[in-house]
Amino acid sequence: MKKGLSILLFLALFSFRSNGQCVDTLYVNITEPIGIDTLSIDIEVANFKDIFSMQWTMIFDPAYLEYVTAEDFGLSDLGMGNFNLTNPGELRFSWNPSSGLGETVDNGTSIYSVKFASLQSGDTDICFSNDPIVIEIVNGDFEELCLNEECTDVSLNGAVYSGNVTAIVDGDCANPNVENVATNWLVRMFNNEKEYLVTTDAEGFYSKVVIPDDYTISVIPPTYLWGICDNNIQGSSSMNGDVVSTNFKAYAESECPYMEVDVSAPFVRRCFDNYYSIDYCNQGTITANDAFIELELDEDFSVSNVDHPDYSIDGNILTLNIGDVPPSECGSIDFQLYLDCEVELGETQCVNAHIYPDTICNADALWSGASVEVKGVCEGDSVRFYIENIGDMDMLGPVEFIVTEDDVMFQEGEINLDAAELTSLAFNANGSTYRINVNQVEFHPGFSSPTVAVEACGTNNQGSFSIGYVNMFSENEQNSFLSVDCQETIGSYDPNDKRGYPVGYQEEHYIKANTDLEYKIRFQNVGTDTAFRVVIVDTISEFLNVQTIRPGASSHDYDFSINDRVVQFVFNDIDLVDSLTNEAGSHGFVKFKVSQNPNNLDGSLILNSADIYFDFNDPVKTNNTDHLVGSDFIESVISGIKNLLPDESVLVRPHPVVDFSEVKIESTTLRNATLTVYNLSGQRILEIPMINNSAFVQRSNLQAGMYTYEIRDNKEIISLGKLIVQ
Repeated sequence: MKKGLSILLFLALFSFRSNGQCVDTLYVNITEPIGIDTLSIDIEVANFKDIFSMQWTMIFDPAYLEYVTAEDFGLSDLGMGNFNLTNPGELRFSWNPSSGLGETVDNGTSIYSVKFASLQSGDTDICFSNDPIVIEIVNGDFEELCLNEECTDVSLNGAVYSGNVTAIVDGDCANPNVENVATNWLVRMFNNEKEYLVTTDAEGFYSKVVIPDDYTISVIPPTYLWGICDNNIQGSSSMNGDVVSTNFKAYAESECPYMEVDVSAPFVRRCFDNYYSIDYCNQGTITANDAFIELELDEDFSVSNVDHPDYSIDGNILTLNIGDVPPSECGSIDFQLYLDCEVELGETQCVNAHIYPDTICNADALWSGASVEVKGVCEGDSVRFYIENIGDMDMLGPVEFIVTEDDVMFQEGEINLDAAELTSLAFNANGSTYRINVNQVEFHPGFSSPTVAVEACGTNNQGSFSIGYVNMFSENEQNSFLSVDCQETIGSYDPNDKRGYPVGYQEEHYIKANTDLEYKIRFQNVGTDTAFRVVIVDTISEFLNVQTIRPGASSHDYDFSINDRVVQFVFNDIDLVDSLTNEAGSHGFVKFKVSQNPNNLDGSLILNSADIYFDFNDPVKTNNTDHLVGSDFIESVISGIKNLLPDESVLVRPHPVVDFSEVKIESTTLRNATLTVYNLSGQRILEIPMINNSAFVQRSNLQAGMYTYEIRDNKEIISLGKLIVQ
């Protein structure tokens, strides 16, 4: 290893300026790197006596090395916040212990380690430099020391697998006439022992340093519309320094646009403008002509600004015309929505985005042509769900539906609709959050999952309404051309956090296997100066399929990459102002979606968090999101249906109902019980609080016929029965 000696002129701290002479020398040794695909380099020191402060810049070639982290700290008050990568290849370091005293360590002590990802093999330099941070080393007497180390050669070992990925937009595999670069496509190198994942860059190039071995190399296209001309290519490397170059071309399996859309805001606050961003891409194989985005806004929103030249507003529908979108082209649009001051804290506000054309290619020949759509509204004293067959053919058989009230499933049934037929279900507006889920018809193209929730319709006995249930379950946004953003109105909040959607069921955050997750990471610059670079690093849970990650909407432009299971979002030149200077402009966010591994077992706990790096500061670690995979969690809450009170303990007198009848429970003391009466179509007709275990049903409120009733105590169903009204 080559060593150099450099005598440098320093500027001391605290405005101290010397006569240019060093009173001593601090010796620093960069050890031999350990590892192949990932390198760890120790920074060892000698003559480290009574050191009060120091700073320098470590320069390296970003074509060879990618900074991952600093770790294994050997000094007090030394941590990630002492390192700052504002530009690729420039790792800035500064240390000044809070004790205000000099520190001494033994010769040969490693004061920290730097971990790099190897980008290619070969020799490169790591240097200590005066630029952009001047080298300064000061002892407890405020005297300057020199640094002996200037540059060190580092040999990078390992085999390199690299190449380019392009997408043929005119021609075929044998005669590609026009090719686009394939940006952010995933490349996989794997064998029985090891798997590497890497994304292509803006030029469609990928490169990965691996442990020498034989690997299968494959490209994973972003959609099913793309095929790979020659995929799953065998690559062989037997020793360090081997270079395996493999290029890939993608071709159109089907000629079809594939529009993606994602919309969100960092948070929603009443009496303020809320800053939304909407991202869109065409991941298809042909141009999407005359594309536009239709946004359905919650009625409490009003549009205050749209950063787009071609838009229109019709009631609560905001339409953004974006014109022709060629394959692989993406864009983003910002807009602001003002939220009415009368909205309650915790109330949920939704923005639904639908991008057109919403073509789904290669529909199953067995599909009937029927298509279910659901809508939910608050109409006076009722929550009403409209279920419509918007297809041009009749259903070939019934589809199932369930309705939940808050977190309890209380009704299920079937519907069978002719083409263009509309039906509805109505429920008493009692302040509960109602959701309906309807199964889509068999063989329906795409991933439609009709569902809608209605919150804050009517009030309960306490004069309020339930909150926190809208995001418990997935929304109908599994198709790429749909995006639903529902957020609870907040007051105070943690400005740097991570949220997973759906939130999941009850405190355990239950979700079913194969339910996709969407994560949103929010950040805010609460420092005292502008942040020029923000980096978010997220290591993906073993229960999630990294190959399915789809980066989404964000507040600012970012570079996205996947390195094995580590996802990174880099906001270069973000110029994020501090919260004291401009509170509204100090916020940011980014979203991504990911699928579970197929058929995760019940009990699989999906944990996830992220690290947020603001320039020179310690990483801000977000909260942990958690989801527990289960199968029958909803039924477990209403297990009382399987353990109802004995029939003889529920008295209905007189029966049938002529003028009025008393419904009385005799075997137990009720705490907060309600009697609910339904007609045979499942519509809620009456809801009566039970006082002293009794409720009185008035004949004048009912037409003659058959009805069903249920009794709930603290939302648990304890009795089901029938009522006959004469």
